[in-house]
Amino acid sequence: MQCGTGKLNLNERLQRQNISSSLCIWPQQVTTILIKQNYNNIIDENKITQDIYVNFVNKIQLHFDVKTKQMQIEFEMIKNRFESIFTDIVDKIDTFVRKRDLTTAIRLHFEARTALVEYNYIDQVFQKKYLQQKPNEIQIKLANRTCDLVYNKEKSSQELTLFQMGVLYNKLPDILNIIEETLPATITNLNDTAIRERLSKQYVRIIQKAKYDLMSVLSAAAQFNKDEHRETYDKEMIQLWDNQRQLPNDERLTENLLTILDQRQQNIIKCLEYIYNIKPDFLVKAPTLRS
Repeated sequence: MQCGTGKLNLNERLQRQNISSSLCIWPQQVTTILIKQNYNNIIDENKITQDIYVNFVNKIQLHFDVKTKQMQIEFEMIKNRFESIFTDIVDKIDTFVRKRDLTTAIRLHFEARTALVEYNYIDQVFQKKYLQQKPNEIQIKLANRTCDLVYNKEKSSQELTLFQMGVLYNKLPDILNIIEETLPATITNLNDTAIRERLSKQYVRIIQKAKYDLMSVLSAAAQFNKDEHRETYDKEMIQLWDNQRQLPNDERLTENLLTILDQRQQNIIKCLEYIYNIKPDFLVKAPTLRS
């Protein structure tokens, strides 16, 4: 709501970039949900007015307010019904939550979502500022392409680091968790103890080796992906500046366009750094939840 009504309370980290919070820019998630729910029979994003956005978000907020009150009423009813053992139940739930650090996971989740809204807001501000300079079609495509290159280069680098962190904390990718180390019934049901133990050890060794081999393949793929995006970035950026130098002065990217483009790219990098700096916290502090 704050983004869409120009009342975004940017924190100090974002204010240092001199970003105005007075622009009304609705998060894409709001637009997507609005259209998906066919609110006011709208299927075209361009037909969504400011009033429609505000009314839709107010309706969603009202829904959650009502739901929260209903849950509080249900909680009190359960509390009164099991008054004699309620304290014990609450203590056990609290212990369960603390042992699994679920509050940390929930906090990280919502902090990340809030930060992403801010980064997305800033990205859209830079796009608007760029277009206000009246760039030609080629300059618009060039800006979008260079931002894509920066995004892919940074993301592939962060993905490799995250994969290595996962290995360090023994948090395997889903594809490896599919490989089951639990012994199948065809082995555990064998009556001959010696044969059962021999086959069990052989089975576990094979599974562990398969996981190790797959980890090596995935690690190599992540490294190759990083290198490939880095090479693509370097190659295309060199070509881009060569092309710019060959253009007449009045067709080159102006200083203002270059400044805005650089600011947008830095925002993309900071956004990805933020996301991937949080993900290891899920590996360490919230091992029972996935980021």
